[in-house]
Amino acid sequence: MDPWGGSGLVTAVRFLEGDVMKTVHTGEEARKELEKDISSNYYEAFPLVVTVQNLQQSLPTLIQSFGVGPLKANMALFNWSGSLRKGVLGIRRTAYANNIRATFRLGCNILLLVAPPEAWEKLETVSAADRRIDVWWRDNRSGRLMLLLAHLITRNPAWEDARIRLMTTTSGPGAEGGQGQGAGKIFSQRHAEAVGVVRNSEKEEAEE
Repeated sequence: MDPWGGSGLVTAVRFLEGDVMKTVHTGEEARKELEKDISSNYYEAFPLVVTVQNLQQSLPTLIQSFGVGPLKANMALFNWSGSLRKGVLGIRRTAYANNIRATFRLGCNILLLVAPPEAWEKLETVSAADRRIDVWWRDNRSGRLMLLLAHLITRNPAWEDARIRLMTTTSGPGAEGGQGQGAGKIFSQRHAEAVGVVRNSEKEEAEE
């Protein structure tokens, strides 16, 4: 399964911390394990295992060197910080934030994935026709990127029947008009099938 509907190249990267000369066999085993995970889930992605002595120093190097010719990485997907391995939590979260900051400064869009196993299991029980993609909308580059990603996901056969629901919040009288008009224009350009608006002040939801 290609989550982006055939609209790019995806590489799943796993970092191993240690001495590269001492982890040759470990690295190969990790690559095979990653390749197996990708294959078993029917993902269309390339496996890449990188051995590093310091992740914070090596991540920017990987991002800058990744790609073929003019085709460079423009998006990075990270696990949410809540899934960090055990250890000194404050130090790990600081390193996590620094990694994201460095990736962003190198020109990549950032996606954070929160996907506990029970969420995936629940999703598998939902029929393709009943699936829905919620997009929290703000009329800026992040909002437009989220809407584009939702549109690309619907190009995947498993999600082609999913509805896209656009949600925005209002903080005062008249605020929803500007957001709603911009959202409607973008939606008509993306040929989205559904629009939802959540109003903070009224706790209402409308779809059309």
